[in-house]
Amino acid sequence: MQEGSGPEPGRSLQASVMTALAITRWILMHTLRNPLGWGLLCVNALAWPALRHFTPIGITTASEDGASLVYEVAFLAALVGALLGLGALEAIRSVLQRAAAGPRLRAQFVALAVSSSGWALVACAFPLLAGGMGEGRRFRLLVGISLACLHLAALGVLLLRARVPAGVRSLGLLLLAWWVPTLLGTSSHLGSWTSALLDVAATLRPPSEGWSPTALAARLGPMISLCLVAWWLTGNRDREPQHPT
Repeated sequence: MQEGSGPEPGRSLQASVMTALAITRWILMHTLRNPLGWGLLCVNALAWPALRHFTPIGITTASEDGASLVYEVAFLAALVGALLGLGALEAIRSVLQRAAAGPRLRAQFVALAVSSSGWALVACAFPLLAGGMGEGRRFRLLVGISLACLHLAALGVLLLRARVPAGVRSLGLLLLAWWVPTLLGTSSHLGSWTSALLDVAATLRPPSEGWSPTALAARLGPMISLCLVAWWLTGNRDREPQHPT
């Protein structure tokens, strides 16, 4: 393959799309190839009806607001989808190293976002289709799911650039997207900064004034920062000399 000044934008985008489709298909096959994947899918699909059934008798959570429960379920489902996608990507990491840096990064990002959003939409299918959200709240939920899945994808591609043992990246995503923001809170400057950068649950929930252009820009800013760091790390890794192992 001859290389000149660089691949044409159209060909680079086409390569990214084709790679993303192949990776997404691999993630789905990797997840549903074993009984655990099917079990998680069933639990995911029945999570909201189960919460709605058991909440009034105080078994699951103190909240009785169906809309609030949907956001909790959507966050956990999106996180599960991202974790499964990240695990599948780790399994083929050596193969993906053969692809060019730009298409590889974009394809991984899209594949993680699709995996995460697919699981979130399956978990929220009942309230979305049966009207469990209430009037006018479906759009807010769909926007929140989209932003949360993009946020998880940004964290995922950044973790894929970390030089850590296999399996640690999934734990890292769980820590960064959920536990660290929860432990730090937002009472301090560090907590507020960390929440904006890492807290996927906060990204999912709409602001009190609704989704305005300003609110969307505020949520997209941290994700763009994470992707830029991942891009920079990708370029540095590819420029390093390869040593035989």
